[in-house]
Amino acid sequence: MYHYANRPGLSTQRSRQTIAQFFNTSVNGLPGNDDSGAMGSYVAFYLAGLYPLPATQQFLLSSPYFQQMSFFNPVLNSTTQIVVKNFNGNPPNGTGGRVFIEARLLLRLRYHFPIAYLVYHKGVAVNGQPYKSNCYLDWDVFTSGSLVELTLTEDIGVTCGNGTNALPPSLSTGGYD
Repeated sequence: MYHYANRPGLSTQRSRQTIAQFFNTSVNGLPGNDDSGAMGSYVAFYLAGLYPLPATQQFLLSSPYFQQMSFFNPVLNSTTQIVVKNFNGNPPNGTGGRVFIEARLLLRLRYHFPIAYLVYHKGVAVNGQPYKSNCYLDWDVFTSGSLVELTLTEDIGVTCGNGTNALPPSLSTGGYD
């Protein structure tokens, strides 16, 4: 929802918190309670940094949990590769930004040092060209076989961009293609 308010960082934060809190192997984790695959497919797409919009040809973008992945379409014989720049891992609590890690030095001294987890995407390029939006991809990116490059930041205040097509399509922006 936050994507439509030009705040994709908040969508990323909320989804990452949900994955960290509920999709784990603890007694309270959801694996095994999958509801005929609906929750599993949500997790699979979200770990890839994508959220398919039902009945449209768009995917909302978030930050993947992997530095690089490929999608092969055997019908069209095309491969779309997603590469994440500035990837530095996934924070255990799901949220990005700065967190403090405790280290014990010389067995008696404790030191907390900050680590910035870059989980918010600030830029999207398709085949080396800046894409029209930082918030979504059109289906044709996957049918044509493309290289998608996401650039990450620690700034949760990222936006969808400035162009007329920056916000994801919706009924308020003129509808879906």
